[in-house]
Amino acid sequence: MKTSVFLLLTLLSLPLLGQFPDSSRLAIVDIYTSQPIIDRAKITADMCIRYAGPNKWTFSEGDCNNYEGKIGIEIRGSSSQFFDKKGYGFETREEDGSNRNVELVGMPKENDWVLNGPYSDKSLIRNALTYELGRSMGRWAPRTRFVELNINEVYQGVYVLMEKIKRDKNRVNIAKLDDTDTDPQDITGGYLLKIDKTTGGIATYSWQGEFGDIIQVEYPKEDAYLPAQAAYIANYMTAFEKTLRTMQFTNEDSLGYRHYIEPSSFIDFLIVNEVAKNVDGYRLSTWLYKDREGRGEDRLQMGPLWDFNLAFGNANYCTGGGPEGWVLNFNQICPRDGWVINYWWDRLLSDPQFQEELVERWFALREDEFSTQRVLARVDAMVAEIGPAAQRNFDRWEVLGEYVWPNSYIGNTYQQEINFLKDWLRDRLVWIDQNIENISFQVQGSFSYGASVGVYPNPFSDELTLSLQFNNEAPLLVEVRNIAGQRVFYSEIEISRATFSQWRWDGLDNQGNALPTGLYFLSLQQNDKIVASRKLIKN
Repeated sequence: MKTSVFLLLTLLSLPLLGQFPDSSRLAIVDIYTSQPIIDRAKITADMCIRYAGPNKWTFSEGDCNNYEGKIGIEIRGSSSQFFDKKGYGFETREEDGSNRNVELVGMPKENDWVLNGPYSDKSLIRNALTYELGRSMGRWAPRTRFVELNINEVYQGVYVLMEKIKRDKNRVNIAKLDDTDTDPQDITGGYLLKIDKTTGGIATYSWQGEFGDIIQVEYPKEDAYLPAQAAYIANYMTAFEKTLRTMQFTNEDSLGYRHYIEPSSFIDFLIVNEVAKNVDGYRLSTWLYKDREGRGEDRLQMGPLWDFNLAFGNANYCTGGGPEGWVLNFNQICPRDGWVINYWWDRLLSDPQFQEELVERWFALREDEFSTQRVLARVDAMVAEIGPAAQRNFDRWEVLGEYVWPNSYIGNTYQQEINFLKDWLRDRLVWIDQNIENISFQVQGSFSYGASVGVYPNPFSDELTLSLQFNNEAPLLVEVRNIAGQRVFYSEIEISRATFSQWRWDGLDNQGNALPTGLYFLSLQQNDKIVASRKLIKN
């Protein structure tokens, strides 16, 4: 691949931002583009991947032996988009722009991929470690490979090349659904669902759950799904949630929740989120899927795992830094956070059988894949695999010894960051051993399902919509502050408890000026108390 004369002249004028390696024990990824990489709109670029194999030296001047060709690439992430080191999503493409399914660095063929750029996670391994733990439990989790990335011959550091969550025989292996599937049996699966922020806009189909969540359908996509399919999965989820509200929810027959979900998948999901003490756990980046009836396990499954960069002690809020306490109690610890953990978990943990199965699974794992020795050995293996590339990464991004949101610990060296992670893990595993038999979901106040807030689109360019429903009819104060804490907008809204109302904001401050691009914080207040809050991203 050759860059243009214009590009070469441009590069000569750039400051030295990091020396890309002549050789590496990792795969070397080179991306060339003649235009800026942006968010939510893939641009066409060229990519070359060189990879000699595990524990072998790869040379930057060698042939593009693993991949050579076109890609479509964009910036990905939500809060992480404000970091200097960006994450990217990309598609491998044919010359005509169509999908090109390929194996990358030993991972099965597909065309959708992610280049995760650890930045606030100075261990560089938190996501990769989590997914490996998930796979060790017998669950599918994204495969990962550490790589070194160059963009237009400027070194970008260590990245995690990983699979994207999608329906595929090698990824989430559920039935394919398209606009020819109308038979009542066929539309029973497969569906990929997500509980998450609405960054990038709400998915193909979504609805307000019984517990206030916006449940999004990620598959089938908009050009393939039918109203009958949308109605089926919404009705299925509603029936599951309504069952949790009944006195018979623990029954073994069709009156109980086990008729709708596979409890072992919820247990494994809980265990990983609690081992990691993931402050985003259960409430953001939470995936579920349901396969077609007759295809093996066809009840609702929790997972796959996704997005653990703020885990394993890497959060200085809501007790995320310490190895004690349950993530499940997030609602009580951080009552002002806008994204709360729904009450599925309260009801599941109210079932003695579910609790018994959880405890049994935990101690079985502790004898095997989750033994302290094996977990720490995984950390050591990943650090050894990255090797000298870690130093190159931190020469490029000088964050060691510096606070990067939301670090709870700041090490002066890479080894100190790894020592913190390992010490934290030792303490966390022991704490869970001592407390797992008394795990509970602590709820503030009464068991309530009435209050809900939805915000979309987010990020937004012009207009923003709030979907509102509250348990009382007190006026609601809407307040928006910028990253410096200055109030840029406020308004009062009348609330009608009987209806699910919407309120639209044109994105202007109280003087009628458009807000600059950036990060903002929305708070909703009733009776002088904050009842919900959200991060907003203005494009």
